[in-house]
Amino acid sequence: EKQSALMDGERLQAEITSLNARLQELTAAVHRVESERDVQLARVAEMKATIAVERSTAQKHSQELARTREDLAGERASLKSKSQQFDEVASQKHTLEVEYRSYKEHHGSSNAQQMEAISELK
Repeated sequence: EKQSALMDGERLQAEITSLNARLQELTAAVHRVESERDVQLARVAEMKATIAVERSTAQKHSQELARTREDLAGERASLKSKSQQFDEVASQKHTLEVEYRSYKEHHGSSNAQQMEAISELK
C-alpha cells in the first residue's frame, strides 16, 4: 500500500508538473494573443483616424466643388449676357455699315469733288 500510495503521489506530482508546464504554455499563448489584439486595436484606431481625416477632406472638396459649380454657373450666365451684347453690337455695326455704304453711294462725293468744292469756296 505504501508503495502504491508513493506511486500515486509520484504520478500526481508528474501530472502537476505537466499541468504547470501546460499552464505556462497557455499563459504565454494568452499573452501573445493579447499583444496581437493590442496591435490590431492600434491599427484599427489609426485606420479610424485616417478615415476621419479623409472624410473631412472629402467634405471640404465637396463644398469647394459646389462653390466652383456656382461660380461656373455665374460665369456662364455672364458669358451668355456678354455674348448677346456682342451679337447686338455686331448687328448694329453691320446695319450702320450697310446704311453708310448706301448713303455714300447715293449722296457721297469723291475726293476730287470735295477738293473742287473747297477751292470754289476760297
